[in-house]
Amino acid sequence: METKCSVDKGVRLIKRLGDFESFVVPSCGLSGGLWIFWEKSVVVDVLMYDFWFIHCKIAIQVNGVKECFFLSCVYGNAKSCVRRLQWPVLTMFKPNNNESWLLMGDFNEITCPEEKCGGKPFNYPKVRFFLDMIDDCELFDLGFVGSIYTWTNKQNGRHRIWERIDRMMANEGWRSRFSGCRVHHELATSSDHKFLILKLLQDRVMIRRPFRFEIMWVQHDGCQEQIRDAFHKELQGSPSFVLCKKLQNCKENLRWWNKHVFGDVEHKLDCVLQRLSEIQRLIENHNDTDDLFRVENELMQEHNDISYESKSSGESLSGLVPIWRTEYEVLS
Repeated sequence: METKCSVDKGVRLIKRLGDFESFVVPSCGLSGGLWIFWEKSVVVDVLMYDFWFIHCKIAIQVNGVKECFFLSCVYGNAKSCVRRLQWPVLTMFKPNNNESWLLMGDFNEITCPEEKCGGKPFNYPKVRFFLDMIDDCELFDLGFVGSIYTWTNKQNGRHRIWERIDRMMANEGWRSRFSGCRVHHELATSSDHKFLILKLLQDRVMIRRPFRFEIMWVQHDGCQEQIRDAFHKELQGSPSFVLCKKLQNCKENLRWWNKHVFGDVEHKLDCVLQRLSEIQRLIENHNDTDDLFRVENELMQEHNDISYESKSSGESLSGLVPIWRTEYEVLS
């Protein structure tokens, strides 16, 4: 996606998300700019880049097997006359000998009438150059799970436009190696684009989420009660044993209290997103009444209020913004 920020700002923001490696292409004024960032277990070798693309080679472990493939991340210019010049460049990235290649990004292009709702009708001559590039590169659309549209202008009534301008494509070599992959379109209330999350399906290993003390808990009286209860219990043993045991009791108390009393923030946000998805599905099916637009705006505001409260309180929201999870998910 277009980031519209400098290298220094991009690196600072990425560091706030977690301990990631990163590569940042700076913006030109208020336009352009790209980021990629990845966990340290993933090896990324950037081969070529410009203000609108990053082309690299990825090495990851999937089910204990090392997998390597080329990855190209793209931002298509908002002007069709410029995009027409961009697409031939991508043909240079087509690997030899059918090596695996994945191409993803915001292309600012649709490929058929079904990928647009509202606004001007589909214009084949306008997208012909994009379609020619896909054919020349021998790419296949990876499809999606969720609503077809990835972008909206967020206007109300008959002025609302939806389009599928973000997508992931791959060559036959990549598809054959990752045949179980799924691309998910995930809502993002603070953006006019959806998140695209690529899941390379594999055997899941269930790992219990590590305990983290959330700063926002201290604003609730019940948190202090749980801590006092854990530390006021009489225990026998050495000072170090007693301290460890009380910390363990405190952790279990806070786990239970967060789940049953305080309320899990991620669960609240998931519920809001589910309701928002249902409302947007109704609007996309041309049930564009004023009441539905009002409910949509209220749900977006509710989601942002919960997120803002959590962030301002210092809570980690890494689970809410998927980057590259244990099943190797990629955010575009």
